[in-house]
Amino acid sequence: MLKKAKGKYRLDTFSHAIKPGAEELFYRITTDDEDERMPPDGDPLTVQQIAKFKKWVEGGAKYDAVDADASLASILPALEHPPAPQTYSRTIPVTAIDFLSDASLIAVAGYREVIIRSTDDASLVRRIGNLPEKIHAIDFTMDGKLMVVAGGIPGRLGEVRVIDLSSGKVIQVLHKSEDLCFAAHFSPDDTKLATGGADGTVRVFEVENWNELVVFSNHSDWVNHVAWHPDGKMVASASRDHTAKVFDIFQKKRLSSYTGHDASIYAVQFHPESPDVFSGAGDGRLMRWRIKDSGTVREYVKHAEAVFHLALNPSMKSVLTASGDESLACLDWHNPGKRSNHQSSTVSSLCIAVSPDGKQVAAGDRNGTVRIWETGVVESRIEFSGVQLEAPSQ
Repeated sequence: MLKKAKGKYRLDTFSHAIKPGAEELFYRITTDDEDERMPPDGDPLTVQQIAKFKKWVEGGAKYDAVDADASLASILPALEHPPAPQTYSRTIPVTAIDFLSDASLIAVAGYREVIIRSTDDASLVRRIGNLPEKIHAIDFTMDGKLMVVAGGIPGRLGEVRVIDLSSGKVIQVLHKSEDLCFAAHFSPDDTKLATGGADGTVRVFEVENWNELVVFSNHSDWVNHVAWHPDGKMVASASRDHTAKVFDIFQKKRLSSYTGHDASIYAVQFHPESPDVFSGAGDGRLMRWRIKDSGTVREYVKHAEAVFHLALNPSMKSVLTASGDESLACLDWHNPGKRSNHQSSTVSSLCIAVSPDGKQVAAGDRNGTVRIWETGVVESRIEFSGVQLEAPSQ
């Protein structure tokens, strides 16, 4: 959300920035008064930068982009991010994981990078950089050609980066904003990409040309997660405003809004076999509700702590939860009282993924540990530090 501007002077769009006049802007970047000088939290502009700004003012202070009301963050060139650390001095929370299409590899969010490992022995396979310092979502196309990452720099930058896996190069930067992006997922047929972030919007892009197909601005707070319906026609969203919503991307309208949670909703998934949606939230509840009228179908076994992430395993007809509980819950979606667990850790699991073949489950926790289980097995098959750059001892 937009931060409060000091002195009621906003710089988030060109129309706001230029409102006091170009001369006022020039004064602000050249004054010695620390209370009025811009940028307020950084070093003064260089002599060369000030000279260039002065020339722009003398030339009429023209704006050469299309929309003067667009967020400046959205039109600035994409950053070249600093490199990831060569080695990590400490572990960091694992905020995103995902299996690659063949399930023999798993991607783990690091600091300014994604680390790809073997699911057999956790050996390091590849490091992909030029990514934002905080990463909150990772997804792959089914053909294994593209990876998408959502993240940013808290309070400063949000973005979604698309990477060509053959080269490791960033080929597109989307959903640029002034705070974190939390979600990015390809549609089931890989033709579209849905994103969500702290600006409260859900955006859908065409993968063929990266044009923005539609923007939904129905949430009043962060969008924490997005999910696709199996038919690729609907997107669901989970928000910090305590609501989850469903949108029709072709009719470009909201279909439903669920208000059955009492806290920030962190994750949503469409039920694969019925016109319903699962949602998990900070109130520890996993709910199933109807798209048609936003009515609750049932509440599953309540968690002691917040539910941070959901994953589906259609082959087992189950929904899995990553939460603050000491185990990962595996819940039969036809029987709200039937629950089995994968033994986890004593700290919160923040993210969870099921392999494309449904045979493996992986989760990352707040202490930086990744665990992988065989489906239906209580004890993990392997566990390792997400940012450890050597294979664990056997």
